[in-house]
Amino acid sequence: MASLLRDKLSRTDDARALLRQIYDTEVDPIPDLDNKTLTVRLHHLTQAAHDEAARYLCEQRNVTTTVSPDTELKLIYQLGASQIP
Repeated sequence: MASLLRDKLSRTDDARALLRQIYDTEVDPIPDLDNKTLTVRLHHLTQAAHDEAARYLCEQRNVTTTVSPDTELKLIYQLGASQIP
């Protein structure tokens, strides 16, 4: 994930620190059992540039179509109140 973030950051050495910030950020889990999805909505970060990088990371993670093994729900990541892809 750090290598993905480095593509979006002006200072590539900030990637790991940004990941730590993302991991410490609260999320809102939003299950949709009818569509078999679990949206993980991250709260906004401290800087607009970090939000942009986190949004990019969410987009890249969504391409993988990861399924939660315990629930068999497709994981969808998003930042703030952005639209569900």
